[in-house]
Amino acid sequence: MVMQAYYTSGALLRPAGGAVPCGIPTTSRRKAMLRASYTGQAEQRVESVVPFTYEPLTHPNNILIQMSINASPPMPFLFDTATFGPLWLARWVVEQMRLPVKQIFYSQDNLRSTSVVALEAADLLLAGGRTVRLSVSEAGLYDGDPTIPDEYPKQFRIAGILGASILAWSKVRFDWAKKQITVAIGEYSPPAKPLAVIPVHPSDIPADYRFSIEVKLPGCGTQRLMVDTSLGSPIMLFPDAGKRLKVNRVSPFPHTAYIEGRAYPVKRVLVDSIDIGSLKLNNVWVDVLSILTKSPISKDVTGLVGLPVLSKFVFTIEHQNLRMILEAWANSDKNIPVPGQTGIMDVQSAPEGAVVKQVAFGSPAYAVGVREGDIITQVDNTSLKGVPRNPALRLIGGWGGTTAKMEIVRNGKTMTMMLRRRGEFE
Repeated sequence: MVMQAYYTSGALLRPAGGAVPCGIPTTSRRKAMLRASYTGQAEQRVESVVPFTYEPLTHPNNILIQMSINASPPMPFLFDTATFGPLWLARWVVEQMRLPVKQIFYSQDNLRSTSVVALEAADLLLAGGRTVRLSVSEAGLYDGDPTIPDEYPKQFRIAGILGASILAWSKVRFDWAKKQITVAIGEYSPPAKPLAVIPVHPSDIPADYRFSIEVKLPGCGTQRLMVDTSLGSPIMLFPDAGKRLKVNRVSPFPHTAYIEGRAYPVKRVLVDSIDIGSLKLNNVWVDVLSILTKSPISKDVTGLVGLPVLSKFVFTIEHQNLRMILEAWANSDKNIPVPGQTGIMDVQSAPEGAVVKQVAFGSPAYAVGVREGDIITQVDNTSLKGVPRNPALRLIGGWGGTTAKMEIVRNGKTMTMMLRRRGEFE
């Protein structure tokens, strides 16, 4: 069964006209539709989800978890236990979803002030008596974590726990009769794998906390990366090459690296074990060409989220024999060339043209009317008939900031669409 709910690129959720539970903040108020599948008792309809207003995070009694629904990529959710009323399950940041859950309480004695715990699968009892099976991969308890610097905006503090260590083991039991959530906690250990990449709209990142750098990679030319420092730890890099990196164990630095409380200028970057398409490097220093502060950036990066992890990147920033290590993880799909420029995420080669398989909601292609199933026969007078998938995607993606003239066939009818590709930092 498929459920539809409104999501917003924005902040804390509460029902219109209702009480304010704790939730998750951001700034943008763009609305769209989110699809999420779930399993449960046979049911033909789902209760409607109302639009939400926004409030800042005001209470620490929240449990942040990441879970997979029906084998979907891990998604962060927030359990709001502050009001001890109906528990709300909220998806974090851009793609937010909130489901009313019958009154669930946790046992205060069984919770500890720790950053991250791992959970087993659990059943959630929704309003109306339906049971939803959730496979839970990671979880965190927000308890005023002192490791998150106070100078960061409070609305981002909940995200800081995502960069913390993972416990070796833990177990959560949902006792519906006693209305308790019991958490058993094990010992700390380094993360065995990176946490899921969190979808973040750059419009939600304060300008003072983001910047761009340009690096020159051997055999790959100049690459520009946008760095989000608003979360403190981790930061995120959004490369032009269509890859998205999640970085942890790092302090923010617009022009400098902060190491042991002291500021050092960024000199160069060491790339270790990088594998993007035909580019394979090992233990190679690259020069930082420039750092651009407060750069306007692309607003369509969420399409890069949810892909499997392929490569590990280790960046070493060095100055006067002091080093700061940044560990990053790249997504594995090497075939999609900068989907943020058009929003056409995938096509299938066919004799009659490139059949659109996926279009990102709110993207330039979606805005001009491109839909799944459309057949793109020409782009800028270049035929796509019989063109393989990767070359077709490259032709469609083109250059950022340019306008593509596309001939599209839908249900036997031919139409022309003018698609303006998003600029690199537009």
